[in-house]
Amino acid sequence: MMDASKRNRYRERILSSVKEDENGCWLWQKAITRNWYGNFALGGGTNRGAHRVSGHPASKLTEGDVPTILRRLQSGEPKASIARSYGVSDRIILLISRGDLWRHAIPHQFAKAG
Repeated sequence: MMDASKRNRYRERILSSVKEDENGCWLWQKAITRNWYGNFALGGGTNRGAHRVSGHPASKLTEGDVPTILRRLQSGEPKASIARSYGVSDRIILLISRGDLWRHAIPHQFAKAG
């Protein structure tokens, strides 16, 4: 468990590295990973995805939503319908379906061979 002073320092660094868009989404302004996540240096040569460090309270999706989204897509439900039910854009659902977002939360039965 991270102590409160370290957590606050990380939060300040993260907040200085984002711009908030008109929908309240945080747009990362610094280095990104090959998977398009913000790259956040913890120190000592250790990096983590900024989304994992930030604990953004406005995130609309959780890791647990991803399997449900994929099952709904597999059953033929339109992306737009799924997106509306979660309050996200159709593009977010598309990126999840392609494995470009939330890749770490995709269960093996949905993972694409590659």
